Amino acid sequence: MFDRIRRIATTAALRALTGNSVPAAYDEASDKLVFKDTDGNVHYLPTNRDTKVLAADFTAASGGTGTTLTSLSGFSWNVEAGATYRFRMVIPVVTMTVNNGLKLAFKLTTATLTSVNLRVRSSTDTDNAGAVSVSFTTTTDQATWVAQNAVVYTNIVVDGTFVVNAAGSIAVQAAQNASHADVLTITKGAFAELRRVA
Repeated sequence: MFDRIRRIATTAALRALTGNSVPAAYDEASDKLVFKDTDGNVHYLPTNRDTKVLAADFTAASGGTGTTLTSLSGFSWNVEAGATYRFRMVIPVVTMTVNNGLKLAFKLTTATLTSVNLRVRSSTDTDNAGAVSVSFTTTTDQATWVAQNAVVYTNIVVDGTFVVNAAGSIAVQAAQNASHADVLTITKGAFAELRRVA
């Protein structure tokens, strides 16, 4: 509960919540509770549905989706112009080979981004020295945060923020990095969270 109200800066906002003196409205488009505190400041309380969980394995192989970026089922959010969002994605188990590899990207529909600041950490089951970490700052549609098949990673964590320029939707997509009969699998249970922070 505390992380959900961390952004509420004024004591008036806290009084509004605890005293129930200011009504909140549910915004279906952004899937958030929205209310104004007694100082007139607007606040957003994200619901649990900001977190998406992969319900079934995602697979890609030549003869199927292959290297074509394809949206992960359910991993899509509506975003608002001028807003800043925190994004976190954890893939606890991914199966790939040096023949196919993996690529991940954002798919923007109507939405455009002003800036992106992501950190991607990838590791293997035998990695004892810490995960490989790379930064990503590209705002282009379907630009890949991960795109390699030189190392067989088994775990990936993505964390960071982005600023929206034009409203629309944003989705997470995945594919093989190189087309091959070997099957790429992102195992069900992977999750991603998007929260508005400003």
